[in-house]
Amino acid sequence: MERVVTNHNSLGIQNEINYIRSSGKIGKVFMPEGEYNIDRNIYLYRGIELEGEGYSIPRWTENFSSSAHKGTIWKVNNINIIPITFEGEFSKINKFAIWHQHDPIHSGWRPRDYNWTIRVLRGHSGWSDDCYIGDILLINATRGVYQDIESAEVFESGAIERLTIDGLKGQCLKEGIRIRWSPDVLRVRNIHLWPYWSSDDVVLDYTKSNATACMIERVDNPQFDNFFAINYNRGLVFDKNSHGSCARFQGGTIQIDGTRYGVVYEKGVIAGFHQYGVLCTQSGPMHGSIGVLIKSDGRDIRINSFTNEYSYFNALRIEGTNNTVSIGDATIRSWNLVGYPHKFPGLEACIGNKLHITTIKARGQLNDAPIVGWDGRTTVTKSL
Repeated sequence: MERVVTNHNSLGIQNEINYIRSSGKIGKVFMPEGEYNIDRNIYLYRGIELEGEGYSIPRWTENFSSSAHKGTIWKVNNINIIPITFEGEFSKINKFAIWHQHDPIHSGWRPRDYNWTIRVLRGHSGWSDDCYIGDILLINATRGVYQDIESAEVFESGAIERLTIDGLKGQCLKEGIRIRWSPDVLRVRNIHLWPYWSSDDVVLDYTKSNATACMIERVDNPQFDNFFAINYNRGLVFDKNSHGSCARFQGGTIQIDGTRYGVVYEKGVIAGFHQYGVLCTQSGPMHGSIGVLIKSDGRDIRINSFTNEYSYFNALRIEGTNNTVSIGDATIRSWNLVGYPHKFPGLEACIGNKLHITTIKARGQLNDAPIVGWDGRTTVTKSL
């Protein structure tokens, strides 16, 4: 079954979703090109796909223009709503853009405190397994995608499984993606978090000081590939909740650029094997920057190829206890930018941790800082 939205607002979209749901069938709700006033929560139910006609926007354009912003575009101006919530299995969204109204940019500017834009919910009304978030552009969302649990009672009884996020783009001003609990194969791929909306220094200074691109909590077997983020305070963050932390992370190509902390393993995150194919981090001369910061305990992290450029302190620093990091090929450039009298090693394993490197290329450190720190147990097979 397919329904076409004729009233370009929240109620018009919800009415078409409800029509399919009440029929007992699965189907698609199609949103033709146009501007949609989103002023209330929209709920997407089992087996229903919500699809637009695509989008085309001018980059670095801070004011909305009907003549320049083309395609299916949602416009949000209510900080209290969550524009779209998944409340059923096998539902999908694809091919539309979402615009949030913010205050004019000025000295001391902050984004409006909007709620999450897309929420995948497991609640009392049902599961939201096997859902799909496709080609969605979050032009200037304060918060992007949140995989959520409705209440503590529901949190204790189950989780959301097999969520796929494939093709998400946007400039998320406080947080891009947060996954709380997904014990069965989360897939995140083809992500591009980039300044589509504004390249103003005031906006970028705000995100570099406050924003997180992606946070992963209790997740099993997440698969990440072609993940890119730029201009954040923290890029990819692993944290914990009452059910634990992330296990068996599999990363293909991960690139975090212009970000103070590229990858962070928070303190208290324990146990588990994580593997990266290609991991690239770059900070620029940002105060306090570290490419990869591991504060967890008991992690076994393997990186086939690691590249880091421009770190205020280390390219990679292992804190916590009983962590083992193994790197195949490491290339690091320009670290210890804090300068004299400090000598932060490019790659540092603190006491109680292990670092193994097969091949390393390094140049550009300040104050003759060492390439590798030796407080912990560190082995280097070949230094070039």
